[in-house]
This record gives sequence, C-alpha cells and structure tokens, in this order.
Amino acid sequence: MLIKDLRHTLYLCASCHGETGQGYSAGGAVPGIGLAGFLNVASDDYIYKTMKIGRIGTAMRPMLGTTGLANLNDEDAHNIIAFLRSLEGNVVNVTDAGLSGEELYNINCAACHQQGGEGKAGFAPAIRNRDFLAIASDEFIRKTVARGRPGTSMVARPDLEGKQLDSIFNYLRSIPVSLSQEVHVNPNIVFAGNVQEGEETFNVYCASCHGDKGVGYSAGGAGPGIGLAGFLDVASDDYIYQTLKIGRAGTSMRPFLGSTGLANLDDNDAHNIIVYLEPVPET
Repeated sequence: MLIKDLRHTLYLCASCHGETGQGYSAGGAVPGIGLAGFLNVASDDYIYKTMKIGRIGTAMRPMLGTTGLANLNDEDAHNIIAFLRSLEGNVVNVTDAGLSGEELYNINCAACHQQGGEGKAGFAPAIRNRDFLAIASDEFIRKTVARGRPGTSMVARPDLEGKQLDSIFNYLRSIPVSLSQEVHVNPNIVFAGNVQEGEETFNVYCASCHGDKGVGYSAGGAGPGIGLAGFLDVASDDYIYQTLKIGRAGTSMRPFLGSTGLANLDDNDAHNIIVYLEPVPET
C-alpha cells in the first residue's frame, strides 16, 4: 500500500483514537490502541478481529468487508496493525508514566466499563457501583484484572499491577456515592445446598438476565457471566450471597432475599443457587 493510501486508511481510526492511537490521553473519545499498555497484551489477531466485528453498543463499528463501515480489506487491516506495532518503541508505557488513578482508569478500563465506571447493561458491569465496591475487595479486583474473564471481553492484564492498580482502586473508591455502606464478606465460607433446586430457582429468577447456565452477555442478556469459571474462580460463596442479598444499586440486579427482596428468597434458596453455580471439579 502507498504511504498516502495508508495515511488515508489511518484517518478512519485517528478521528476517534487520535493520530498515534493515544486515545483518552490525547482527548479522544475511545481507548489508546497505540499505547504500550494495550499493544503489550493485544495480539495481531485480537486487533484484526476487533476491526472485523466491532464492539456492539459502542462507536467501534465493523470496518472490514462490504458490510463494514469503511469497506476495508484484509491488507488494509494488516497495514494498520503493522503501523500500530511500529509505535511500540515510541509510545509511553502508561503504567510507568506517573499518571493519576483517573487517567489510568480512562486509558485501561473506560472503553468497556465506561467513564466513571458506570458500566453498560449487556456490555460491561458497573465497577464504581456502591454495592459492588462494598463487597469487592481490592484483592478480588486485582485477581480479576490479572486473570481476566475467559469467555468475555475482559482480557487478562497482568501488566497492570502494583501502584498503578492501587491508583485505579483509590480513584474508583473516591467517587462519591449516595447511601454508601460497608459489607463484610467472608471468603472462607462454603455453603451447602441442593444443586437441582438451585438450578430450578436460577432458571426462574436469574437466567432471564444472566442467561442459561449463567453464560452472561454471550447469550444476549443484560447481566454478566456469573456461571463462567473466570468469575467463579475469584468470587467466594459469600460474595455471591451478599450480591443476592443487597443487589446492585442503579442496575437491574435488585436484592432477592427476604420480604423486601424482589423474589422473597430465603437463605436456603441462595445457598442452592450458589451450589448450582459452582464449577464441576476436573477429574
């Protein structure tokens, strides 16, 4: 491809991502795809498929083929990826740049979890939510960031750690919320229950949002994948119980337990659901 043609193709991306893919840090409306923090973890095929299928519910439309926004072909996509890779030695590694927690959040997290961590139903959960922050420990979030959520768009980010991640935590927890509360979660509690009854209760009250077997957004639901191993590996029984008990303020996840809950479920119902969600041990 001629340089002038490549520049024309890149213009299709730069209008949102910035001329060198700096994203939010350059005042753009979308994430920094030219930053080392992204390029260090995103494979060429990851970038290619993003251009091919887009991101539902965002400004990132499919760009390839006759049905794509720009009718780009594979060669165009490969050239864009090559250009981004050429930036790796020149861009600032955002995890070492002394940025604030808000800036680090905007660069690394806001593309999915939205500005201020508000989340978007059917796309990514709210992570500055009052109830989420009340029950999710820093260690819970740290493990989620390091491992990602296999089967979802939450890729593992082991490069984002230490002081940078602490800054993001501090930013999220510093945002004022109404009626804030403290909830003690015991990560060592393991509940007993009836799997069959748990499945029945889950299908009645949970599957409409979280999908059959809790597969989440991939089933077209508004709720995340609480039946996926990536979630269950880091979420304790009590974490799930407390979520059923207090819900998520400002979302469709209402409290489900007790006479004031949406479904008036009791502790046994909650325990049954939790046992049903437990991943089957490998043999």
